[in-house]
Amino acid sequence: MPDRGVVIVGKDAVAGSVKTRLGRSIGMPCAAEIHRLLGMHVSRIACASGYSVDVSLKGNLNGDFARRLISLGATLYPQETKPLGDVIYTAMHRYDRVIVLGMDSPLISTHEIQCALERDDLCIGPAEDGGYWCLAASNPPKILFQDIPWSQSTVLSTTIQRAKDENLSPFFLQTHYDIDTLADLKRLLQDPNTPPPLSHSLQERIDHYARGSHST
Repeated sequence: MPDRGVVIVGKDAVAGSVKTRLGRSIGMPCAAEIHRLLGMHVSRIACASGYSVDVSLKGNLNGDFARRLISLGATLYPQETKPLGDVIYTAMHRYDRVIVLGMDSPLISTHEIQCALERDDLCIGPAEDGGYWCLAASNPPKILFQDIPWSQSTVLSTTIQRAKDENLSPFFLQTHYDIDTLADLKRLLQDPNTPPPLSHSLQERIDHYARGSHST
C-alpha cells in the first residue's frame, strides 16, 4: 500500500444529480457545468501536491468528466452504493495516511493538502456551513464516520466530539466555504482569492446558459 495520498469523493457531472440547490436558481444543466469546473479545479490542486490522487466517483467512469479527471493524473475508482460515512471510511484506507476531499470547496490550496499529509495526527479542515472540507488521518476509527448527520450544520461538531471520545486531538486547517447556492457562487466570483482562470471559466459557463435561456 502506498504511503500517503489524496482521495477526492465526488459525483459525475450529471444535470439534476449535482448542485441541485444551485440548479434551482441557474438551471440544472448550468449547475452541472459549475460542478464539473469545481471538481476539475479541486482535482488539479490535489494533483499539484505531488501525492497520488484517487477519485471515488459516483457515476460513469468512462464519461467526459471521468476522462478529464484522468487527464489531470487522477486514478478513478467506482464509488460504492453505501452511506456517505462508509464511502469516506473506505477512502481513508486506500493509503497508510489519507486526506479525503470533496469537490465543493475550490479555494483550498496545495500547501494545505501537503501540510495535512505531512503530519501524523488527525487533521480537519472546517467548512463555514458546519461541515468539513477535508479530513486527514492514518487508519482512523470507523466511529468518526458512523451515524454522522451528513449535510447538516452539526457534522463538524459531531466529528470533533467523536474524536475526543477516541482520545484524538484534531489539528485544524483553515476554514473554507462550499459552493452550494447562488449566493455562494456569487461570493466565489467576487472573492479576490479566486484564481482568475477559474472565475473566468465559471462566468463563461453562466453567461453561455443565460444566453441560451433568453433565446428560447
